[in-house]
Amino acid sequence: MSVELTDEQKEALKAEEARKAAEEARKKLLEELTPEMKELLQVEVDNQLKKIKESLNNLNDAKEAAERKAKEEEEKRRAAEIAKLEAEGKSAEAAAEKLKQTQAEAEALRKKNIELTRDNELSRIMGEHKWRNSQAQDMAYRTIVSELVQDANGQWVHKTGKSVKDYVSAFVTSEDNAFLMQPKQSSGLGGGQPPAGGTPTEKKSIFSMSQAEVLKLAAEGKLPGGNPGIPW
Repeated sequence: MSVELTDEQKEALKAEEARKAAEEARKKLLEELTPEMKELLQVEVDNQLKKIKESLNNLNDAKEAAERKAKEEEEKRRAAEIAKLEAEGKSAEAAAEKLKQTQAEAEALRKKNIELTRDNELSRIMGEHKWRNSQAQDMAYRTIVSELVQDANGQWVHKTGKSVKDYVSAFVTSEDNAFLMQPKQSSGLGGGQPPAGGTPTEKKSIFSMSQAEVLKLAAEGKLPGGNPGIPW
């Protein structure tokens, strides 16, 4: 007896088929690239990672500046409130406000220490893997740390419940994050040259496949597609 799929299931199947087709196209495309082209791609990826890191650093600096300003404003407000209470002879209220401020500062320090413990553990685990460069590792760190939460026992885990170590392992082996890792060394067989018998038309059809990063670079003229000395 056949089972009728729902629209959602049909869409899910289509999406999975498209993902598999894109992955196969990506693999075939990388097999066709010459060593020179691969080097160009790596340089471009490194440049893009550097730009992303600079943007993230700028955003982080702006966030920290805003947080410092908000903290300073809050401290001024509390100091003014305490001075006002003392001027009005409300010593008990002023003392209570001071105690509240001290407790808030102690809680902030406790939270900071917990976060430092998390950061040190994550840095140690990430150090066990081979990242493309410091920019890639920094980008991955920012992504991963934003996904971590504390469980009922106060331990840092991924929001799915995975341990930090398991999640980092899954992160580095994901195809989506391959551009952040050191490229695997080629066996050297074939020298990365296109297979024998291929025609320019066949090569062009391969490069028209949906490999997002490479096609984007080609469209922007960042690969030597128009160079008559390179067979496209």
